[in-house]
Amino acid sequence: SWVGAGQNLTVTPDWLATVLGDEVIEELSVKTGLARVTLLARLSQVLPETVDLLTPQGRLDSADDPALAEPLRRAI
Repeated sequence: SWVGAGQNLTVTPDWLATVLGDEVIEELSVKTGLARVTLLARLSQVLPETVDLLTPQGRLDSADDPALAEPLRRAI
């Protein structure tokens, strides 16, 4: 639902923890300075909208564009 048209499905912090795994979460926590619970809560709020915004025609325009990560970086 995030890439296509229509309502974005929600994602829970617990689901993200399962999908991302401890190693990725730890790396993101270190890079952002956020505690695990805060990081997962924020990601669960901004990830669906960010993916939706980055794929307006249902696809990424350029996977090599570093600006694609900026909305997520600002949100965290």
